[in-house]
Amino acid sequence: MRLPCALLGCLTALLGLHLVSACNLDNVGDPPPDADIYFPTGLFLSGQSEDSAPRFLYVLNSNFDLRYNRGSVQAFDLDALDAKLQCGEPGLACQVPSADVLVDEVLVPSLATSYSVSSDRKRLYVATRTDPSLLYIDLDENADGDAVLDCDEGSERRCSDDRRRGADSAENARGAVFPGEPVSMVSFPAASAAPGLDAGSAPGDFLMVAHRWGQVSLFHDQGGAAKPTLIHVRDQLPLEPTGIEFDPVSHVAYLSLYARTAANGASRLLARLGLSVEDSLDASYTYDVGAVVIDGVAPQRNTRALRMNPAREGQLLVTGDRPASLMFVDVASGSDSGISLASPTVPAREIVTVGDGPMRMTLGKIGEREIVAVSCFDAKQLYLIDAARSTIVGVLHNLNGPFDVGIDSVRKRLYLGDFRASAVLVVDLSKLAEQGAGSVDTDLPIMGMLGIPKVVQELQ
Repeated sequence: MRLPCALLGCLTALLGLHLVSACNLDNVGDPPPDADIYFPTGLFLSGQSEDSAPRFLYVLNSNFDLRYNRGSVQAFDLDALDAKLQCGEPGLACQVPSADVLVDEVLVPSLATSYSVSSDRKRLYVATRTDPSLLYIDLDENADGDAVLDCDEGSERRCSDDRRRGADSAENARGAVFPGEPVSMVSFPAASAAPGLDAGSAPGDFLMVAHRWGQVSLFHDQGGAAKPTLIHVRDQLPLEPTGIEFDPVSHVAYLSLYARTAANGASRLLARLGLSVEDSLDASYTYDVGAVVIDGVAPQRNTRALRMNPAREGQLLVTGDRPASLMFVDVASGSDSGISLASPTVPAREIVTVGDGPMRMTLGKIGEREIVAVSCFDAKQLYLIDAARSTIVGVLHNLNGPFDVGIDSVRKRLYLGDFRASAVLVVDLSKLAEQGAGSVDTDLPIMGMLGIPKVVQELQ
């Protein structure tokens, strides 16, 4: 396979969500083959409840080596996948061709870095390294046939340019422009952005996008037929964020930060943003409330993924390197707002050691347990951790390129995107619902694989 630039250098950058500028981003050649899973960087499930299993598995393909002219978003039928996984002997040899269970597919710019889904699950937002705008795709999770994904795509399946937002300063009153180099995003109901709001006074969602050079873009999406609008860009924040999360209790956004050297990596930092919600939601804006140091951990290196702990209010789950770990960080301080913005430190109450290169973090429920799944790319492992007890409950070893994760609470399954092999593993989690507290399962069965692996030897 001919690569457009030094692959390992690009990979190291991408996995930190930073891509070297030497890569050729202007491939005008062939579109990707239909239904092809190709260097997946995003994976999530359609809506689910206690008695209703998700219908679709969505996969966001990055086209990392730029072999094709676009990446893609795909929707796969999970019931059809279930039927195809009855291969006799389960395991890696049970491979389901992705075309056999594909429902819908649209093409997006290459090198996708982040995605998010609106609170009503009617919109998907995608940010890519090769396009200085936010792309939005309408979702219809009740649709039949190939109408699940809608971005006004034409015969070539490409999302229309009308679905790009933020590139034109005339779209908003402040003349703001999407800064490019997106690394992470988070969306949340506008009604949760400040005390005293409701869906009537604050309809739709806010969306925050973190950018490599220390900016955060703020969008408002009213939903329905309205288009998302870029309403503010906050700059002069710490450089090279890696993740962003919003706490609806304290109404503060947290950014994890990459540290290249000892000089800027002497402490594990989290940047913080407040959100001022105005009477006209499109006049709202973010403001810097200062970074905090995570106390009680090794004073070096960076933080990576972060999510609010669903099992403990006011606690942030943060991954970091050296040592590779999942930190349970108390960000609430008991003040009226739930956080002391003047506090210079936040304590890590528990620290759970994981494999090297913790990459993505996903939350889900199996039985009565709130589970945190942490993919560890360098160690080729996946850790499953009890969010309430801060204990490891399962580990998968000897994986290939573990990246993004989805947890199916009803089927009791885990779907793991394999970046190196361009496929998706299907893992049985039913034993986690049955095992007692303190048990650790290191032999979670792999049921099979969606897609035929295409392992790139340079990534081994």
